[in-house]
Amino acid sequence: MSKELRSDDELGFNLPSPVPPQVTTTPVEKVDVTPIDQSPQTFSRKQLVDDDNYVNDVLQYREDRFNTKKDVGTSYVMLPFLKQDLTRENLVDDAIDNYRFITSNEMNAAAELDWLSDISRKEQEAVTNANNARNDGDRIKFQNQAKKFGEMKARAARVYQKTNNLATIFESKRYEGSTIADNIFDVVDTVGGHIAANISSPLSALSLGAGKEVLKYAGKKLTGKTITQILLSAATTGVIDAAQAGITDVVVQGAEKEMGIRENYDPARTATVMGTSAVISGALSGYATRNALKSDVGTLRERIDGAVKKVRDAQTKKAQKTIEQKKQISTGIEDSFVDDIENTFGTGAVIRNKNGRVTGIDKEVVKNAGRLEIRRVGAENELVEPALDFDVYSRVVGGITDIFDIANKTKGNLTIESLVAEGGDINVVKDLLKPLRKNEMISDRIFKILLSDHINKDIPLQILGEYGVSSKDFAAMMLSHTSRAGGTLSLISKLPQKLSRANRKVTAEELAEEKAAIGVQSRFGEVFVRLENARRAALVSGVATAMRNGYAQFPRLAIDTIIGGFEDALDPTKKFSIRGTMAQMKYTMRDNSEAAIISDFLLDNFAEAKRRMWNQFSEVKSRLEKAKPSQEALANTRTDNIGKPGFLYRGVDSVLEKYEGAIHHFNVFNRFQESMFRRGALMGSLERQLAVKNKTIDDVLEKGTFLDDITDDMMAKAVDDALEFTFAAQPKFLPFKIANNFIVKSGLTLGIPFPRFMFKAMEMAYNYNAFGAATGAFRIMGRMADVASGRTFKDRMKALSTEGDFLGKGAYRQLAEGLAGSAFLVPLGYILRDPDNDVAGSEWYKLKDNLIGEFDARVYGPILVPYLLLGEMMHRAQRGVPMIKGREVLEGITGTNFRSFYSVEKTVQEFFQFATEGNYQDFEKSLGFAGRILGEASSGYGQPIFQFGDIKFDSERRRDYKEDPIYEGAMDAFFQEFSLPFKRRIDTFVDDPDVPFQRSPQDPNVPERVLPFMKILMGATLNRTPPEYILELGRLGFSYKDFMAKSAFPETNRPANKRTAELMQEELPTFISDLRNNQGMGDKQIIGYLDTYVKSIKNQSMAEAKAVRTNNEELLDALLKYQRLSPRARITAKYYFEQQFPDREVDFQNPSDLKNLFELGRHVMADPRGNKKNPFLTPKR
Repeated sequence: MSKELRSDDELGFNLPSPVPPQVTTTPVEKVDVTPIDQSPQTFSRKQLVDDDNYVNDVLQYREDRFNTKKDVGTSYVMLPFLKQDLTRENLVDDAIDNYRFITSNEMNAAAELDWLSDISRKEQEAVTNANNARNDGDRIKFQNQAKKFGEMKARAARVYQKTNNLATIFESKRYEGSTIADNIFDVVDTVGGHIAANISSPLSALSLGAGKEVLKYAGKKLTGKTITQILLSAATTGVIDAAQAGITDVVVQGAEKEMGIRENYDPARTATVMGTSAVISGALSGYATRNALKSDVGTLRERIDGAVKKVRDAQTKKAQKTIEQKKQISTGIEDSFVDDIENTFGTGAVIRNKNGRVTGIDKEVVKNAGRLEIRRVGAENELVEPALDFDVYSRVVGGITDIFDIANKTKGNLTIESLVAEGGDINVVKDLLKPLRKNEMISDRIFKILLSDHINKDIPLQILGEYGVSSKDFAAMMLSHTSRAGGTLSLISKLPQKLSRANRKVTAEELAEEKAAIGVQSRFGEVFVRLENARRAALVSGVATAMRNGYAQFPRLAIDTIIGGFEDALDPTKKFSIRGTMAQMKYTMRDNSEAAIISDFLLDNFAEAKRRMWNQFSEVKSRLEKAKPSQEALANTRTDNIGKPGFLYRGVDSVLEKYEGAIHHFNVFNRFQESMFRRGALMGSLERQLAVKNKTIDDVLEKGTFLDDITDDMMAKAVDDALEFTFAAQPKFLPFKIANNFIVKSGLTLGIPFPRFMFKAMEMAYNYNAFGAATGAFRIMGRMADVASGRTFKDRMKALSTEGDFLGKGAYRQLAEGLAGSAFLVPLGYILRDPDNDVAGSEWYKLKDNLIGEFDARVYGPILVPYLLLGEMMHRAQRGVPMIKGREVLEGITGTNFRSFYSVEKTVQEFFQFATEGNYQDFEKSLGFAGRILGEASSGYGQPIFQFGDIKFDSERRRDYKEDPIYEGAMDAFFQEFSLPFKRRIDTFVDDPDVPFQRSPQDPNVPERVLPFMKILMGATLNRTPPEYILELGRLGFSYKDFMAKSAFPETNRPANKRTAELMQEELPTFISDLRNNQGMGDKQIIGYLDTYVKSIKNQSMAEAKAVRTNNEELLDALLKYQRLSPRARITAKYYFEQQFPDREVDFQNPSDLKNLFELGRHVMADPRGNKKNPFLTPKR
């Protein structure tokens, strides 16, 4: 791509010459465009390439629409940062791709319509301003603006019409005059372009997802009904795709009306498009469903059922053998167990043979009678759902028999001594393992064993695990105890949880966090904990949040796939395999339904892993154990350890429960995306661990050896990896752990609602670059030195520990993360922030979206933001541009907006100032800041409702609800500031004409909420592309904050910002061009003069705004007179002024200073030699 404008000969066509402004007093007329002919002339691709008018229109349209300079090459589809040469052929391809996306993708169509509507509005405003102008100069200026906007629409119409009339790939006309190679490329490009346009369509993605869900439903519910399944899938995807095509065509016709090439909406065309799309999409979907069902319907569940049956059959046979071989022990256990069952469920529950031997359990009798018993004692719980059958009976009896048999063993690992817990009494243990006494129930004895502090519970749980006795199985067996001791059912409901935690290896970080949570409850009470958990859950309940989190995880998935491969290749204890490396990608992207089925099945066999896997979403802990925790983690997040039944008033408790339930439902989209990525990470980790054993998940399921091949440690590691991938794991760095727990304990989540995410983002920012690689390499070398010398540094390095072993665990992973991040993410950030690639936005964290303008990429988190920051810093270092500093760097690394935190700081500061100086205004300010903090926090509860304000398809001008801080007392200050966040959010629903518009210091146009519905689809708020001079200022290191008026009075700031934007629009393009081209200055020199210029016009604008508010005519006249000077003259005059008065700065609110500046500037303009002898102010920046 050429950086300089090419000559006409090199380019192959003439660049359009700039047209000088036309001075006219006639009214502006809109450009007439002939409506599309119903049978238009078709063009070949070669004709468009050879059409100078068309190519020149495309060049100018790119600049009008996307602010793309005429010397910038064209982009590859969906890869705008990769450029092609600027040739006629590539320009035509670019125009065709743009047309294809407009007519095939609802997002592009809506963006085009919005741009055209904005142009029409600006054109009408310019016409109105021209008619209302008070002098000829303004009238001419507004007339030319109107003409410019009208020509933009006319040009867009010409490009659209000719591109629309290009022959299709099925018509020979398209290929006239082209080579065979060009024709083949054209067909491939056309097909690929249509695919790209459709796969990037949100509704197409919805169609694909719906089709997969239908296929999953079909496999579960309609086995054997192939025709029904095919028709159901075809109908579902056909309807959605037809809707997508219809919506897109309606929007496209709206764009055609804005361009003036269509007068009325054509419903017949929309119906035709919808029908065609439905038929094609339905046929393709039905065909795909047929093939899928033919090869795979139900096979996964059948495999899992088969694997379970093999395992359970083996466990049952083992149990029956144990019962037979150890009759002396098992007989008493069986008799007691049978008595319990018959007393609870009735004699029909037990099936005996002629000899009275138990041969079966009637499962239905048990289930029906058991449910009645549970309801009778009022302890309904999913975990004690009665599910007793003969297999469960045999496995439970076999396991208990082996536990009692430990008392008879004196050799081996399982002896009576091994069963004694640390600090336990062996005599108590021996007593617990004695034979059952007369009329003693087996359930009583098991309760005592498993609840005793003298027993090492690892051993009985291990034995029960060998027989496949799950928490549900055990609860079902214990249910037989209720007929004679119904009061103990509440203990039964808690027993599975106790059992699942009994063998739990509590990590230090989990223990610390639990203690922190308890501390918060003790300090602030249950109400605060529930309210804060509910608020944090509400903050992530928006669809936009789910979308942005999902988008951010896709590149994380790609880079972590590479990291996994690097780690397996580097770590001698692991084994590299393509299958293992690609497993997470496979189970997340392609086989997510399979991942859900298998992961649920495996987790059901690892109770503690299941609890940890679904214990929280987005840092909001679940306080209740649920049957389906992946679906229930956010429901009813209340604490259980208060221990006071009347702790909350019933009314408050009822309201909170209803609100928590509502939040749970709103969070369905966020839970869905998080669980999808978490399951994929879990499955990928297991696949990689099994690769070390030369096995796969398919192998262990097929053979039914999953409980042997997948150990507790392997499952724990897989859960750790899954939590790590979704930022749900505790920070590894010890200071971060301490800080995280402090924030949770102290209630600072009001200012930093998601501290864990913040610290995990910081760890990721450190690890995924050269720092992480260097640290990992250091740890590995240190470990090798340790092994070679025979010494261990584990204890000494514990303070610096990563998971308890600084030199060992995780070192290869950290090295792999650093290598992958350095190889891919760092270069990506550098490319995206390259100021010459037409992707970098006006601020370091903004990127162009190729739709409307630019968006704030900070919402996509640590997979992108730190690398944009680093890329920007690298480019600035190369160009000698000032570096980003302070708060922006901190927010870039942490991925956290500290606005609320800084408000807390200001509140404390103002309060202490009041306490020490006694100034009542300081007290008002402190309460005002406090009100704003609580207002921001409280408004978070309404986020589930506020998000509906984004369901709008027209751009809206933003209102500014900030008022001057003039209070009638401290409480008025508090409530004014408290209400501000609510007013701002309500603005999305109601456009109050009495509220003034926001004003930007960069652009005279009112800031807008551009296509609000796009925020739901993209997860980010879109902004229009700022003028080129603003982009240039961004490249030179200036940010939005450098231009803002910063007084304490919003009603002064708004007109000041507006005036700053007007002055910059009028003067900056010429000023920058003059400095760069006429003066031959480099970036470093230009920055100094621009810094002086920006500060100067900010001061002028502020002075003008204050003069207007106070009706200071003398000051206004002096300002307007001074502003007639050129920017160069004003800066030089300021330089001379400061030379004359070195002890003070210019006071732009002093008419005398302004008059002096004007006289100095007038002399400079009159003496060109003075400019040469006295160059501009020496750069300060």
